[in-house]
Amino acid sequence: MDLAKQWTPHFLADADSRLSVVRTIRRRIETLKSHCNADSYQKEVLCSRAVFVAVLIETLETKAMQGEPFEPGSYSQLVNTLTGLLKSLGLDRKLKRAGDLKSYLEEREEA
Repeated sequence: MDLAKQWTPHFLADADSRLSVVRTIRRRIETLKSHCNADSYQKEVLCSRAVFVAVLIETLETKAMQGEPFEPGSYSQLVNTLTGLLKSLGLDRKLKRAGDLKSYLEEREEA
């Protein structure tokens, strides 16, 4: 393997927008940024990384469904990574505590 004499960065902004996958990834990043109010460069970077990891997970899942070999260790590591990124972005949604049926019916009658 030959190492390049000079490193050249590749940015998503420079990727070919004619490719459907590029448009889909950009749209997912923008959606995530709006959902978490990405108001800083740090959050924007985390949004991009979260979408990248999510795409990797989706790719592994699709390949597994098509009968290709599946590595559960790599898969679970990626899921844990995505979980950490999403928590860092503040997307660890809290479930509302469910009340009892009687309270629910009383609220509906009042409305």
